[in-house]
Amino acid sequence: MARSGAGGEWSIKATIPHTSWFEQEIAKLLETKEPVGSGLWGLPPDDRNASLYAKNHEQSLNETLFDSTESFNRLVSDFETLEDIDLSDPKRYKNMPPGWVPWQIIAQNSYDHYRHHVADISAWTSQT
Repeated sequence: MARSGAGGEWSIKATIPHTSWFEQEIAKLLETKEPVGSGLWGLPPDDRNASLYAKNHEQSLNETLFDSTESFNRLVSDFETLEDIDLSDPKRYKNMPPGWVPWQIIAQNSYDHYRHHVADISAWTSQT
């Protein structure tokens, strides 16, 4: 879990808090009904990812897995409170940028994001 290479130089353990951060950001969106997230969104993706890596690098595997479970459960719990209209109508959210569709934002930062990392990890594990 801690050996690098599962996603570039990242390990599986490094990938987990990365995806958890995105889950937490989407949970905030669903809870507040407003796209106000972390200041890390203002950074270029590589810088944002480097910041997340640095923040979580020293965390133990047990802490990483615990936090990941908490983040995922929070996201699922928030998702279960949504009405169908919350997924399609950007007007249900304060200050939603033009062109944003709620379900697409949720997907990009959860299950579509997981697929990207699962593909990297699968390719890496098949080579090792």
